[in-house]
Amino acid sequence: MINRRCAEILSDLTAANRPVRVADLSEKYGVSQRTIHNDIAKIDSYLHENGLESVKRKPGSGLWCSFTKTDLTKLRQKLDSIGFYQYVMTIEERVRFIIMTMLKNSNYETVADLSEELKVSKGTVHKDLKQVRLWLKEHNLELDIHKAHGVKVLGDEEGIRRAYMKLVDTPQERIDYFCANGIFSRQDIIYIKQCLKKAEEHLELVFTDETFQSLSAYLGIAVFRNRQGKKLDLHQKNIDMLKDKEEFSVAELIAYMIKGRFSIQLAEDEIAYLAMFLLTGNVIINRRPDKENWVQWRIDVSELINHFQEEVSVNLSNDEQLFEGLLQHYRPMIYRAKYQIKITNPYLAEIKNSIAGTFQKTRSCLRPIEYQYGIQLSDDEIGYLALYFQTALEKVRREAPRKSALIVCESGIGTAKIVQLRLQELYDVNIIDTIPARALKKTLKSVAVDCVVSTIQIQAKGIRCIVVDPFISDADMVELDRYLPKKRAFSLQAKGDIDLGSLIRTIEKSAVIFDRNKLEMHLHQLLTRSGPSGDALNLTDVFQTDDISLNVEAETWEDAVRQGGELLLRKGKIEPGYIDDTIRNVKKFGPYIVILPGIALPHVNSFKLVHATGFSLITLKKAIPFGNGENDPVHLVISFCSVDQFQHMKALSQLMQIIKRKDFLEFARSVKTRSELMNYFITSIFGTP
Repeated sequence: MINRRCAEILSDLTAANRPVRVADLSEKYGVSQRTIHNDIAKIDSYLHENGLESVKRKPGSGLWCSFTKTDLTKLRQKLDSIGFYQYVMTIEERVRFIIMTMLKNSNYETVADLSEELKVSKGTVHKDLKQVRLWLKEHNLELDIHKAHGVKVLGDEEGIRRAYMKLVDTPQERIDYFCANGIFSRQDIIYIKQCLKKAEEHLELVFTDETFQSLSAYLGIAVFRNRQGKKLDLHQKNIDMLKDKEEFSVAELIAYMIKGRFSIQLAEDEIAYLAMFLLTGNVIINRRPDKENWVQWRIDVSELINHFQEEVSVNLSNDEQLFEGLLQHYRPMIYRAKYQIKITNPYLAEIKNSIAGTFQKTRSCLRPIEYQYGIQLSDDEIGYLALYFQTALEKVRREAPRKSALIVCESGIGTAKIVQLRLQELYDVNIIDTIPARALKKTLKSVAVDCVVSTIQIQAKGIRCIVVDPFISDADMVELDRYLPKKRAFSLQAKGDIDLGSLIRTIEKSAVIFDRNKLEMHLHQLLTRSGPSGDALNLTDVFQTDDISLNVEAETWEDAVRQGGELLLRKGKIEPGYIDDTIRNVKKFGPYIVILPGIALPHVNSFKLVHATGFSLITLKKAIPFGNGENDPVHLVISFCSVDQFQHMKALSQLMQIIKRKDFLEFARSVKTRSELMNYFITSIFGTP
């Protein structure tokens, strides 16, 4: 037997004179596309039980049914007879219904009322409550059973809200829940999403579709619970930790907007909790990477890549997509671990099975980071990073592609990387970018691609859009084969386990090598192709004695930044506009350049204004406040510029290790000559001669 929604979907398919898109069914019934796919599976079973053909499917086109007139007449008679009482819920669906009902109403629910709503016996409800109790216990909540009043959920407000977020399969279904239960109107949901779009504008980023929907759902939950008088109670220490974050200010703006529409004043605890969600959400586009700890984030990611490439003996140091992808994921990942926010990686089992070697190497390379921040990263988090590394490995091993593609999906991290990895395993294709559906139209205005590969139904004028499952099924390949060239059957280091030495030893078993050195050179070039920026530079390659100036007189922080930049300008490493851009950035985004007590590190990502990577250092005769209360006043200004995102990373990492020493600032302020300070850097990096 099928439920009423499945019956209505089947009726739609039989009545349509052309294929029906999953996206259209999702919109009509107010559920996610995933739910529609599950419903189609139930419909297939129902049709099979009645001796009828399954629903027809064609990627990129949609769904339809093909029946004889006689079969169609019988089927419609059956469908017409299906009413509410034949809506058969599974035990999992009943358990979820019971919990959602208790959470929504906040008061006691009688077993009789639940029995009536579920159309099952009271005995069945009592059995279901055992499963309800177990589920609540797993989520640090309790089930209170009162003979006279009924059943009710007990627990702290934070736990109840997290339970809300867990109960529904997808973020979109959480939104649909609010509308279906009359909690919010569609206009209310649109307004909540507008609040988050405003947050994206102020933070100058774009959340992944999945994060955006989750944030929308959480904000809806916060408003709903506040209407019921249910308030969060966070520890003041946690609130204070978040107050200095930009996300807290943006959360205050959202609270102001919420008050204007819903007449609800969100307390400081609510604002802090919302800020935490903004801080830990996955980002697919970050237009302003120069945020707090920006130097440390880049160093961490650079060192992570270095450790991994040493493990696999493949040069990944010039892979811009890998660096940027890891950097986008890294910051929210660290904060999720700090605030103990758990995520679920739906592809973890497949990752551990298909790229087990990459997963284990990624885990090993992350241990220093876990120690550094005092955190423990879950396998779900590690799995996502492993996808980035595996994608980078595949890119190194393939020949130059002949066609290009954009990947579009609801999740900007997990699903997109799975699709990218599978495409690069099967086809010679250049993946231009992975973007959310909302960014497709704008992206196509600036880049040219041969096709768009998407996990959701989507259309783009003049561009072929191919809908696929994340792991690319055989049916998907039939469609993809029409637009993308197949990859060669053999790929060097396809599993990431072959190093140069083992490869040469394998060749020796089947061939005579006349010039081992030449063969080794060519294989090395093939397996470790470098990008245009070349090798990373040591600090001493880009920082010499004449890049230092002592006891500089400066009146303001702008003057100090300008004098530090002029040392780079005199050596022809930058254009004058680079200094102007740096000062403009500090005025716009605040004194983020003051990275340590007494030390400022001016820098801006204006690569077009840089001719060569370089560093300069000035000590100030008189300390100057830069506006950073924690680290002011500044005694030392270290300016640097880089031709790209990578060439300076090794030098910057060496610099940071030195200037973090407890004695460095005092020593730098006390030196009498530039050579004395330069020798300190040299011996710190290479040791005493």
